[in-house]
Amino acid sequence: MHQISIFLFKNKRFFLFLTLSIIGIAITVSTNTYHRYQFWHSASWLSGNIHNIQQNIGNYFQLKKENVLLTADNTFLKEQLLNTTRANINPTQIDFTIIQGQTVKNSYNLTRNYITINIGNKTGVSQDMGVITNKGIVGIIDRVSSNFSRIQSILNSNSKISVQLKNTNHLGILEWDGTDPRYAQIADVPSLASININDTIVTSGNSLTFPRGLLVGVVKKFQLDDSQNYYKIQIELINDMTSLNAVYVIKNNDLEEINSLNSANE
Repeated sequence: MHQISIFLFKNKRFFLFLTLSIIGIAITVSTNTYHRYQFWHSASWLSGNIHNIQQNIGNYFQLKKENVLLTADNTFLKEQLLNTTRANINPTQIDFTIIQGQTVKNSYNLTRNYITINIGNKTGVSQDMGVITNKGIVGIIDRVSSNFSRIQSILNSNSKISVQLKNTNHLGILEWDGTDPRYAQIADVPSLASININDTIVTSGNSLTFPRGLLVGVVKKFQLDDSQNYYKIQIELINDMTSLNAVYVIKNNDLEEINSLNSANE
């Protein structure tokens, strides 16, 4: 209390000035219509801006919460879609789980491109798992650490993924010639297949990495190769591989059992 008294005594001139200023402003506002209007207008403006700031801060944290919930919902729906699609194609349903992650690094201007994502074996990711976005396929996991994974992109000259023409079910191999990240190539589609511009290319389901029917791209050009037995097809990829954010790793929960069965037959 003594310290407060000393502080007030030392600053008495300031507090006297402050008190007189407040009294002067109050008298001016109460007796002058224009100043009263300007005062309340300024007070309303300040109050409104403070309210907006509070609202924006609240919305920001609410949005982050909603994004987490939305991501969880999307992951659940993708799992249901994958398993329903597989069940409709094959009565023996394979159980898939989706693990959501974010890209950390993405190359697309080399001949062998890779993508790093922020999930690893701590979340159940392992080598040879397929990776997709909400549009279509991205690549296959080739390296895994505790918290990160590397994807061999479909924009990689070593990438070979089994695909098919959606309309005819004719099989082919998805490759990349290392030129334009917007386009990839399909090899080994037999010449007897019926192909048209803008035909859809999807995953074949012949491997255990991707379920059948996931979008890959659409046909833009095609011609017979030198042997006249197979088509050379150029497709426009469904994903913009130069701009990736959220990705989903596909975990085949039946893989160990299937591999064990196949090993027993060898």
